[in-house]
Amino acid sequence: MNKPHFIGSFVQPALVDKWSEKDWERHYDLLLEAGIDIMILQWIAETPNGKFTYIGYESENTSFEYADNCRKAEGYLKNALEAAQKKGVKVFIGLNFADEWWGGGFRNAEWIKKQTDINNAMAKEIYDRYKTEYPDAFYGWYWVWEMYNDTNGDEVYWADMMTRSLEFFTRLDKSLPVLMSPFISGYLDKTPEETGKMWRSFFEKCAFRPGDIFCSQDSVGASQFPIEKI
Repeated sequence: MNKPHFIGSFVQPALVDKWSEKDWERHYDLLLEAGIDIMILQWIAETPNGKFTYIGYESENTSFEYADNCRKAEGYLKNALEAAQKKGVKVFIGLNFADEWWGGGFRNAEWIKKQTDINNAMAKEIYDRYKTEYPDAFYGWYWVWEMYNDTNGDEVYWADMMTRSLEFFTRLDKSLPVLMSPFISGYLDKTPEETGKMWRSFFEKCAFRPGDIFCSQDSVGASQFPIEKI
């Protein structure tokens, strides 16, 4: 009888962006031994106020703006995909993130446009460069911007931002799914009914497509948010 088990894992760049292809192969071997064959690269760029302060692949896009102190880990994405193609691991690629998100930057139309323009330009460059080379490993996109069980109307902005990229991803290659992982905040103390109403509103406004994945993440079961509150 099959038992429920984890089939995916994720990493953030600070831990792995200096890894060689062999390092990735060893890591994938351990994951596969545990029954895990999905890897999420949570993000590969940081773009506060539209300028790159971190990038994890070798970009030739001349429209990108870089901060003077931008840190470049240009082998990160390629090594992760190269090893995944060899080992049979499916990779979801997260693109850019900016900390203004947490201060409500998503309520600003100009900010949304700037960040999604970067998101989409990265997606096009990465797809053109790596999808043919690593057809099985390049499995889908991860939506980096973390949504949560807010009920103050912010889902309108989130749906606008995500739709701008979903429509672009569809034109690029509609076969690649998008994985989104909102978190449940115990600090907001929303009821399950309130949370459900918010997500229904989000999906009514967002161009989420058949095959895309909604997979809620952390906080559920933590001490401040027991599972009974779901």
